[in-house]
Amino acid sequence: MILRPLLLFLIGLVFYPALGLCYTIHVGLLLDLSGPGSFAGQAAAETARLAVEQLNRSKHGRNIQLELHILDTEGSRAILLENLKELTEVYRVTCIIGTVHPALARSLRIYSEANNKLAILTSGEEPLVPTRGGYPVVWSFGTFIPRTASMKALCRALKKNGISPVGIMAPQGAWGEQVALWLYGYASEFGLPVVGMEYYDLGDVDGVAQMRALKYKGAKLALVWGPRTWFSTLLHSSLEVGLPAAVPVNMIQSDEMDPLAATTGMISVLPPVVMDKWVPYGHPCRQSVRRYRQALFEQASFFSMEEHLVAGAVWDALNLLYKAALEAEHLTSYGIRDSLEKMQEPFYGVMGVFRPRKGDHVGLRYNSLIVAKRDGRRWRLLKKR
Repeated sequence: MILRPLLLFLIGLVFYPALGLCYTIHVGLLLDLSGPGSFAGQAAAETARLAVEQLNRSKHGRNIQLELHILDTEGSRAILLENLKELTEVYRVTCIIGTVHPALARSLRIYSEANNKLAILTSGEEPLVPTRGGYPVVWSFGTFIPRTASMKALCRALKKNGISPVGIMAPQGAWGEQVALWLYGYASEFGLPVVGMEYYDLGDVDGVAQMRALKYKGAKLALVWGPRTWFSTLLHSSLEVGLPAAVPVNMIQSDEMDPLAATTGMISVLPPVVMDKWVPYGHPCRQSVRRYRQALFEQASFFSMEEHLVAGAVWDALNLLYKAALEAEHLTSYGIRDSLEKMQEPFYGVMGVFRPRKGDHVGLRYNSLIVAKRDGRRWRLLKKR
């Protein structure tokens, strides 16, 4: 007779925390707190602490508390794997969030899928969709900006503002060729004329020849994709040739941006958080960015581009996790994962509007991104003259 009430009480602890009981969700956060990426990692760690503090003070039907466990990856895959083992075996976390570098995010994704461990990735640009012959997408979600969303937003804005025709530039190799084809496909989808494609070597000291070739063919702008390490080379080449460039936000290097970016008329597709207090009125994420800035006590105004991208993605990951937990039937990894896939209402974050689903574990609406032009030391909305 004693065992039955005890059993019912234990079941209530696991499945019905809304009955006035407090349920703690342990969350692992993997960031570069030392090494080259530490400036972005430190900003994201402080942002995460403030986000958890704010969420734990919020009043909802379910009394859910997040407990954060932050570990330093030092930018190393080997240390990342050690951290993953510690989070799983020692802290027994329900969800793992990270990382600063896309390469480490890829490793986290592989670990997540291989070990049935819920993860929310905060860097990278690879879409999290089921693909034939690729890695499965069951346990890994994301609050980063996938390249598909960036490309759609750019092509749509360029067409809308009458900036055409355009040329495409991408790195040599299989990855670059794939990116160029994607760009061409989305340009065609939005009716944006493309006059040609040029490929550059990542070891090239400039891209002048490629940009001149595009300009000769009549391009008014170069759609350029590539790593952040090539950003400075691109800016100098754009200035020398006199051909403006449009780039993804992941390619921008803050310490190289001013004043060349403004001089060249560079365009980029940005998450709302980067626009800071200049997010347009009527944008669905304006209030989210305002709350984010208030939580950080205006510190966000001094963040670099790299800090914004990681800190914003971590902020959204924690808020998205909390929202899914509130809506989950069971507060377990399985229950929260199902809640993320079946989310009825979109999540309005600082990186954009997200609605994950089974066929797309990021679910970022491309029209929630902001296409802007560099003007002096700030970004201004791209508008038709």
